Amino acid sequence: MELPVFVTITIPNVEMAPGSGLFFEDLAVDYNVLGLPRHQRVPMGFRLLVYSPNGHVPR
Repeated sequence: MELPVFVTITIPNVEMAPGSGLFFEDLAVDYNVLGLPRHQRVPMGFRLLVYSPNGHVPR
């Protein structure tokens, strides 16, 4: 059975090299099923780029 899930991606506010970026295609997810901890990487279905023109990652 599938269940839709909405997530918020939080990126640490760290300095990066000017003109660099971070790519995300999947996310690491931790959750519990019937009290048992689970961990897996889940594909997002799209590629997310966070580009830093001035060396700072937006909050």
